[in-house]
Amino acid sequence: MPAPSYGTQLAAASLGGLAAVAALLSLARRLTTAPEQVLVAGLALGAMLGAVLAVLMASGDPRMLLVANWLAGSTYGVTPTLAVAVAASAAGLAAACAAVTRWLDLAPLGPAAMQALGAGPLTAGATILVLAALMTAAATLAVGPLSFVGLIAPHLARRLGFVRARDQLAAAILLGALLMLAADWLGRVAYPPFQVPAGLVGMLAAGPLLLWLLRPPGRRGGRTG
Repeated sequence: MPAPSYGTQLAAASLGGLAAVAALLSLARRLTTAPEQVLVAGLALGAMLGAVLAVLMASGDPRMLLVANWLAGSTYGVTPTLAVAVAASAAGLAAACAAVTRWLDLAPLGPAAMQALGAGPLTAGATILVLAALMTAAATLAVGPLSFVGLIAPHLARRLGFVRARDQLAAAILLGALLMLAADWLGRVAYPPFQVPAGLVGMLAAGPLLLWLLRPPGRRGGRTG
């Protein structure tokens, strides 16, 4: 489509996200339940999709320049109309998260415990995946794939003591917004008069910060006999 609307882009991006998740789950079932194998399958899927994108970028289509700018995570082309649409989508989808917080609290107990407590694991998993795909699509359409926020904000919220799903989601949303504002501001003032995309600034800072968040907590109280 030469000029798809925001709604069309949101629908296409949501379908793409669901297709990627469905492919990953299908690969996971064919492998084992080992988390590291699922992770490797996800890396392989990402590499394959990245290769497809590289072929499209090398095609010479002028529309691919817009894709390149989008991949950098720049807020330069965000219009007031798009900003309002993204804000409305974020508010509605964040409110919908309240309906799945009980499932998220029960998920660590395992499928059997969820079933015993009246929460169908398949229904809960499918609903959460659909909601995650919609939220990811709505968030990335405006400025591009900013995966560093989705990786860092939940870990940071948990490190700050937010354990229950409802509290952790609310804290992650606020922390993610602050991280985005900081990355965008730094990108605007770090190399004037040029603007460094917020996505690139975030990725430069995300690696060390994520490694720090993933490190095991230090021992308390020293050695014991």
